Amino acid sequence: MEAVVKSLRKLEGDDSSKPHTLQALELFVSMHPSPKTLTVHAHFLERLVPSKDHRQRIPTPVPISKSPSLCLQGFQLALKNEDLPSLLLASLLVLNLNRDVVTFKQPFTWETMHLQLAKKLLDAIPQTNDTNNSLGRSLVWHHMSDAVTHLHRGVSYVRDPAFAEIAERDWHLIAMKWFKMGLYKAVVDWCSVLSPHFPKCYLLLGLAHQKLLEWAKAVNAWEIGVSHGHVALDKFTQLLFNVTPSIGCRSLQSSAMEPHHADIAPLIAHQVESVWLVQCRKQQCSDSAVSTLKYGLALWEIVDRSSFRRRKAVALAEYFTERNPQALMDTYHTLIQGCPCSRDKWVLLVEQHLVARYACLPLQYFDAVEALYLIWKDYDQPDVVLQAGATLLGVTDLYVTAHDALNSGDYVLAESRWKQLCKESYQHAYALGLHECLVEPDDPSKMYLQLVHLDEFHAFATVLYNLQHLAKVYMATSRNKALLYLQYLQNLTKKLDMLPASRQISCLSIEFALNQGLLGEADAELSQLRANPVNESYHLKQSCFEDILHGDVHTLARTVSLATHAYKKAKTKSVPMYPKFQDILALVYRKLALNMPDPVLASQKATKLSLTRVDSRLAMQTLSHALRRRRTREALSQSMHSLQEAYGLFAETKRSIHHHPFCIEYVLTCLESLKYIEDPAMHVQIQWRMSWLLSGMPSSASGIVHDTTSFQKRWTSSAVPSDWNVLVLKKCNDSDLIVHRIQVSPLALRMPMQVAQDDAMVGRTMGRALDTLSGHTAEEAATWTSSQKKQWWKQRVHLDGQLKLLVGKALVKEGLKFCGVPWTSQSLPRLSATMAVPPGLTLLSTNLHGFPWEGLFPPGFPVSRLHSMAPLFDGVSWSVSRQSVHYIVNPGGDLLNTATFLHPILTRGRTEWQWSTCDDPSDAAAIFAKDVFLYCGHGSGERYIGRQVVEHLTKCPVALLMGCSSARLTPFGLYEPEGMLASYLEAKSPAVVGMLWDVTDRDLDRLSLALLETWFNTDASLCQALANARDECKLPCLNGLAAVCYGLPVVVKPGL
Repeated sequence: MEAVVKSLRKLEGDDSSKPHTLQALELFVSMHPSPKTLTVHAHFLERLVPSKDHRQRIPTPVPISKSPSLCLQGFQLALKNEDLPSLLLASLLVLNLNRDVVTFKQPFTWETMHLQLAKKLLDAIPQTNDTNNSLGRSLVWHHMSDAVTHLHRGVSYVRDPAFAEIAERDWHLIAMKWFKMGLYKAVVDWCSVLSPHFPKCYLLLGLAHQKLLEWAKAVNAWEIGVSHGHVALDKFTQLLFNVTPSIGCRSLQSSAMEPHHADIAPLIAHQVESVWLVQCRKQQCSDSAVSTLKYGLALWEIVDRSSFRRRKAVALAEYFTERNPQALMDTYHTLIQGCPCSRDKWVLLVEQHLVARYACLPLQYFDAVEALYLIWKDYDQPDVVLQAGATLLGVTDLYVTAHDALNSGDYVLAESRWKQLCKESYQHAYALGLHECLVEPDDPSKMYLQLVHLDEFHAFATVLYNLQHLAKVYMATSRNKALLYLQYLQNLTKKLDMLPASRQISCLSIEFALNQGLLGEADAELSQLRANPVNESYHLKQSCFEDILHGDVHTLARTVSLATHAYKKAKTKSVPMYPKFQDILALVYRKLALNMPDPVLASQKATKLSLTRVDSRLAMQTLSHALRRRRTREALSQSMHSLQEAYGLFAETKRSIHHHPFCIEYVLTCLESLKYIEDPAMHVQIQWRMSWLLSGMPSSASGIVHDTTSFQKRWTSSAVPSDWNVLVLKKCNDSDLIVHRIQVSPLALRMPMQVAQDDAMVGRTMGRALDTLSGHTAEEAATWTSSQKKQWWKQRVHLDGQLKLLVGKALVKEGLKFCGVPWTSQSLPRLSATMAVPPGLTLLSTNLHGFPWEGLFPPGFPVSRLHSMAPLFDGVSWSVSRQSVHYIVNPGGDLLNTATFLHPILTRGRTEWQWSTCDDPSDAAAIFAKDVFLYCGHGSGERYIGRQVVEHLTKCPVALLMGCSSARLTPFGLYEPEGMLASYLEAKSPAVVGMLWDVTDRDLDRLSLALLETWFNTDASLCQALANARDECKLPCLNGLAAVCYGLPVVVKPGL
């Protein structure tokens, strides 16, 4: 033994330790008498020391002649190394120590030696080959078994205080290592021996049984673990959810689990309500979902037989499977009578009425807030006062950032934040399966609305709340998106008129209709809403909102007295609730100021009471209007100050419906102020300020003075020729028109004219013209008799003359002449011989886009319309290549004459200028890859290429839309007009040519051919070519004036 220990000491600090380890091992096994070995040792020795002959196993121990202290020294030295020969030597040393002779001061030293060696062997096993791996596990098991043999000596041994320490440090750790290695059978064998003495191992024992799919044994192991406090109840309950019903129910019925029933009941209740009931609803009561739900209810019944929640869950389960709403109504009635919780009772009442509404069962009208108030009083809470105007199902989180962005006019940030909130609430709602319970009631394949528990009410309310505010953002910025979200909200709450959220959504829809100018639709919806009035004791604020909407309807209908009465009614209700209803009072005073003889005082109150920046800006705008009506120097000065302060409140990050009225009010105030300003420099400054306000460009946060100065610098340094007549025509009311010219020095005036009547007459004339067309093409007209043709032409010539007279009556000609724009051939400006005739660019107001302004100018005078002045500064190319054209002609196949008439120019384009075409008229990639897109067919081509496709183009070409009404824009009140033309302008097309109304195909063919030949063969701009092409029409007013050009005076590059 001395030689063995000496060899082991050479290992310290020696890199070549393996030879010394083998040498020590050979010396030990060659001792006489031979040391005791096991079969597994013999197999290892055959592989490590094959030259030696070793006995397999000695049945009786052979004492070592020297002191056992040498064996202990050798064991400690061998354990320091982690190679297999050292661990094998340590195993032999422990095996040959005589436990009857050797004693230790520290308890459990023998067990510790065995377990330390077992842990070292476990770490070394993965580093060996497959055979050594198997032999190593056998050796580990021998040492672990030897370590636990003394556990059977008596209870006193287990109760030793040091036992828990060694079990935690070594025995449980070894079991964990085996579990991580996937040796689940070994874990079961080891923990089965250890668990009765160390209960913490029941957790691992149950996990190992689960891995081996031995569910009954796993449940039994964890039952004991729960009793000893080493297995958490939630883990045990989750195990019960995954086993068969017989195993789970038997386990809960055992005497060991009875003390834990009260703690297990909430866990099972949550699983049944939040998971299995929802899953059953989402999967439309599939067999697996129903069986799982029944198992959960059986578990719940064992642990809490008399639970109110369980009885409600049973009723819902029967409702889901049997689809009998009347039975559910009866069950709910019984539950409501004995409900111990006021909150649960209110939820049951709401659910009962929701089911009745969706199932079309007769039930008296129900007010959810009133019911909640009465329930509180029934449950000994008489001091609880429900605030008047309280809203049901409100969310606790106020979404501060999203609200601030909306209230301050930062619509880009508001849209982003409310979209994110909607996404999060939708994820929660979908997780609960709410998208499956909100269905049409007449669909027999699905169930009616049923919200399972209170969390679903909160989720449903959160979805509605977020969608409402996102709809408010779009109501201020985008008509189409607002319409989409409001329709979706109305579908969600179609049958939920008992919830205040439903009335709030209806009010939003009415406000949206008023913003579009749809008086009839708004009045009908409001009448339907007010047919079932709210209880003002619980919905006072909602009642005030509805009164204000009633006044708005009368304001739009111009019944001032009725509007004032409705506003005052809302004011009477709101004043006693101040300051809680401060926002309502601010809105009421602002509305009243619009209809009062002297609105200054009401406007000042509205400004003082406004809580948000948007409301403050609108109130200041109203105050400015009121002061301007006094027409005094002092009042106008205050009006200008109010508008300047309102302008600086915020800069809209996205154009809203409030922008255009604000700019018009500012311009009118500037025009009135010019009467009292004598300083010429101040005159010029005010004129430039009006130019900026009418430019249609986005503002900044630096104030009106900075924006005006910046615009003036950009204009003077731009490439816009100084002799261009850039005009702005803005309709400010039914009888006045703002005419503004921007050249070297801007000039503006306000003129009285009957624009509304003239525009209406144009509409009626176009309507009669459309009646004469009746959808007839040239091919169809070829079959007419001579008398039919004469009668048709007589009507068309008469309408052409009427339109000519109508345009000739327009008093705006005087205003154009005052601004230096010629409107007769004798008054054309004298130009040098080297200068081309300049175009007159007209920036049209959106509510006057349908008037043929081009008829006010001399024949052949170039006019191009601009939607805003931004294209003049955006750096958009003003020239195109004639070799970059894509055309689509007669895609419907029914305009054969058009294809024949344009064949020569199209053939030349393909052969000489490499024009392209394709068979698929919806191939957007090919169409918009060129500089110019030519469309000749019906309409604007929207049936082939939608507006959404055009609006999202990164590069939009010049568009020649030679079809009926291809440039028609449909007005929608305060919102921007819509049409295919607006989509091209939104995509920043350099220029768009189209028709304001329907025209005859022959005249349109002649105009199209003349336009293409002039534009592509000369140096004329697009608007100049269009002005010349109008002369080719047989009906120059009825058909020629229908063709308009929007955008820049684009020219074709010479030589290309």
